[in-house]
Amino acid sequence: VWDLVDYWSKQAERRPRTQMEVNTTFERFVACNGNLAPGAIQKQHIVKLKDWLLEKGLAAATVRKAINLVSAVF
Repeated sequence: VWDLVDYWSKQAERRPRTQMEVNTTFERFVACNGNLAPGAIQKQHIVKLKDWLLEKGLAAATVRKAINLVSAVF
């Protein structure tokens, strides 16, 4: 997963806050699903992340933003 994040980061200049949010989101993704290869990630992994974040008490808007960041990186 981290290779994908690095690739995304190098495609354009990113604001530091955006980069931090992407890193945090993917740290959470790895904590939830493990460090999967980008090609192995399926919809079920994203749904699991969403449910996991909600269980951790994050606000729905924060979870939505995290899912949007994952989408942007892909």
